[in-house]
Amino acid sequence: LGFETLCDIFLSAGASPETLKYTRSSLCVAFGVDEAKVKSDAAALLALTEGMSEADMLATDDLKELAQLKPTYSYILGSGLTTLMKQAKQSSDGAELTGEDMARWCDALELNCKNALTRDYNYYVTSVEKLGQMKEMFIQMDASAKRQAADRLKQKAAAAAEEDI
Repeated sequence: LGFETLCDIFLSAGASPETLKYTRSSLCVAFGVDEAKVKSDAAALLALTEGMSEADMLATDDLKELAQLKPTYSYILGSGLTTLMKQAKQSSDGAELTGEDMARWCDALELNCKNALTRDYNYYVTSVEKLGQMKEMFIQMDASAKRQAADRLKQKAAAAAEEDI
């Protein structure tokens, strides 16, 4: 889920759909995972947990299994967890995710990564904001280039009209 979330957000910045497809596929090869399985597992987990409360999510077999595995924390794992946390928050009160929420989930899943998860989530939020600003800048640059091209065409048309007179 974390891999899919990160790819959906960060690979969308200015690349063609074909490039996105190949980049995602190449990342899966590099990580040694099956792309179709990653995609289907993420979709299944999101569908399973849709509308669930935090307690219900933490009681799912998938998260119980995660707790038993005692995985080493990674940015991708954190992204998947915070995606589920945000989904649970939206189902309950819709509030923003907090450090307390992350600590509670880490305790419930017996993960020793509260500080790293909180730090990474804050970095993620900042990166998403910067990506949004970058996309806005690209939109403004594109609009400016189109206005300049339109102005050049108007000037050429005016010059051509004067020549005809």
